[in-house]
Amino acid sequence: MQYLKELSHGSICFPKGFLAAGMNCGIKMSKKDLALIFSEVPARVTGTFTTNSFAAAPVRWCREIVKKGMARAIIVNSGNANACTGEGGFRDTRKMAKTVAQALNLHQEEVLVSSTGVIGKRLPMETIEMGIQKISKLLSKKGEMDASAAILTTDTFGKTAAVEFSIGKKRVRMGVVAKGAGMIEPHMATLLCYITTDAAIELSALKHALKETVDRSFNCLTVDGDMSTNDSVILMANGMAGNKEILLGSEGYEIFLEALSFVTLKLAKMIAWDGEGATKLVQVRVTGAHTDEEAKKGALAIANSNLFKVSLYSQDPNWGRLMAALGSAKISGIVSEKISVKFNGRFFVKKGKSSGIKLGEARKVMRAKQLDIHVDLGLEKGHAVVWTCDLTHKYVDINM
Repeated sequence: MQYLKELSHGSICFPKGFLAAGMNCGIKMSKKDLALIFSEVPARVTGTFTTNSFAAAPVRWCREIVKKGMARAIIVNSGNANACTGEGGFRDTRKMAKTVAQALNLHQEEVLVSSTGVIGKRLPMETIEMGIQKISKLLSKKGEMDASAAILTTDTFGKTAAVEFSIGKKRVRMGVVAKGAGMIEPHMATLLCYITTDAAIELSALKHALKETVDRSFNCLTVDGDMSTNDSVILMANGMAGNKEILLGSEGYEIFLEALSFVTLKLAKMIAWDGEGATKLVQVRVTGAHTDEEAKKGALAIANSNLFKVSLYSQDPNWGRLMAALGSAKISGIVSEKISVKFNGRFFVKKGKSSGIKLGEARKVMRAKQLDIHVDLGLEKGHAVVWTCDLTHKYVDINM
């Protein structure tokens, strides 16, 4: 969209009124492991979280905080998930919020908490409390990259983006930072993501915008089919841009929604590209289904097939693995004789049979670092897109 400007750098501190910091507090040996994001004024807040039955203590805390619709700060630790730690773990989460609140002169209900890392271990609270005291004094407009580094686990790079757009005559800013590489599966994808904006927007519009964009981005993302206990996407809007308040269904809402869609989709693709051990970014498009929902079911069946993902890594054009995965999705009305499949625009399958492409040509296509796999079911107009990656030896090494 012509009114959207993407920055070549910057993230969560680009919008007015947001500060951040990141540091090592001692959970990890030397890498940064504690991040803090702060709004100088009260911000409207919403979030989407994991649907795992064993949601971590910080997720349980944040679900209650976002119901109130206002927040000022987010504290994040990496290296320890604080998941499956019982009520003691929940007390630790509340203590983290209280310590941040005391350091920044806030109410603890204004502080969101996230954790990521190893499941089943209690947090080293004395270490974290001392870290919070230190990090609260490090907040600055220049702290976003340190914060980005502090939330990473097996990621090989930080995921950030920033955009600027117009609402009326006012310029509005939006920034985002995320982590995610392994245990990536929709509803929600396994990640932590924090989005800041200085837009003035009503809470209902903020909630609708986040749900809609997450459904089209992070919930269309899979690396290994495993769902984590800590997944969180949190969006804070502090209104400091001074624009006319954005209302649900207004022209301003559509502009805001498009900007939010842009940054969430950009980061979803970054996460797929950085899948543990991955060598390829893979887009699976399914068209010609009876409904969009059935198309997505088929795309996910392909994207989650370990056999198929291994063939992507080995550059083996074994399209039979794709067909087997698609057939397992139980899509209504599907028949192999109507299905065509393209890899990067080249037909591998036509009407359920080999297109006749030569093995050498097919392998050449498979060597590409980015693959667009288009599956046409030949039924109606339902369509969906899912992003994934290949499955490699390194994935096993990382998770041993």
